[in-house]
Amino acid sequence: MKHLISTLLASMTAALFLVQPAVAAPVTMAFEGVIESVYHATSTDPFGTAISIGTPLSGRYTFDTATPNTGNSGYGVYIDSSSSVGLQVQVGSFSGSSATALVPLNYRIITDGLNNNNVVQDIQTQDFLFGGVNAYLAQIFLEGLSTSLSSVDLSSTAPNLADYFTHTFVLGIGPLTHAADVVYQGTITSIHAVPEPPIGSLLALTVVVAGLASMRRRSGCELLPVSDLQT
Repeated sequence: MKHLISTLLASMTAALFLVQPAVAAPVTMAFEGVIESVYHATSTDPFGTAISIGTPLSGRYTFDTATPNTGNSGYGVYIDSSSSVGLQVQVGSFSGSSATALVPLNYRIITDGLNNNNVVQDIQTQDFLFGGVNAYLAQIFLEGLSTSLSSVDLSSTAPNLADYFTHTFVLGIGPLTHAADVVYQGTITSIHAVPEPPIGSLLALTVVVAGLASMRRRSGCELLPVSDLQT
């Protein structure tokens, strides 16, 4: 028991250091939507009728605000090959992750040079496994008026879909060499930020365990398992 408490204290202390606020950190956005069209370039669809118009879609995309902009002030380009970023996609009962992609995340933010001064957020991954077959593209594409974005900097605030007249999801099935065998296109209906674990909760748990350890040392008694306390 003494060893267990010491281990818990050490683990939670380390966790507190890991979640300390930082200038830059990974940010995760969750999204939901629905498939609205299916395009077949070939007669073969690996998913048959399991993915069709009306099939729900969901997923997450994670990026790091520390990723450098390799573009310019009006065309932000953020390419990240680290394992902590990328896209996770679920369409119906099938899913895939950019963990198998060569470049898990290609995030572009465009605020200059488009028609009518429109702005774009384009989040995508290419050449990954989805539902056991190759997907050449998964993409979230948002386009809105110039007031939707003020800069190309990565933001930890979720996009407000009301500010965008286009919020499209694209999943392309097929090898990267010749692209689409099948393309599923849908509409993103919601995007929200996934909160990080609160520091306060970890701190409170650490204090409780430390208090229990102190009480045990003073009393010289063994702590009872939770199962014994409930009987």
